Amino acid sequence: MTDMKSAPQYGGRRPKPSGDFELHAWFFMRLSGLLLLILALTHWTIMHFIHRLRELDAAWIVNRYQNVFWPTFDAVLLVFALLHGTNGVRYLIDDYIRHRTWNMIAKGVLYLASFVFLVLGLIVIFMIPGVKVVGR
Repeated sequence: MTDMKSAPQYGGRRPKPSGDFELHAWFFMRLSGLLLLILALTHWTIMHFIHRLRELDAAWIVNRYQNVFWPTFDAVLLVFALLHGTNGVRYLIDDYIRHRTWNMIAKGVLYLASFVFLVLGLIVIFMIPGVKVVGR
């Protein structure tokens, strides 16, 4: 059996988890995964079984988005998918990038990319002509 002093160190110390945050992130992954399963299966069923693919075009989407429920549904699906995925990649970064500086850089890039994709996705959802947005 090897002692811990002879175990190799990979570039530095691993960042310490911040107690409550990690617990909340763990619960979020479980709850958002369950919610995503329901939302994604609903989306998949509507798009592939209720409506035929040849029916789905830009006019169909604009017509569908006349009801405020559908852009909200798509926005919730987008937000939870991005947050769930970002949190999962954050776990991977903590597991594989041990050096504190590189860990922070990788997380910064992850958070910036996630924010950009979130903003772009929400712009696409809510800027479709005819979408009913409160105050617009």
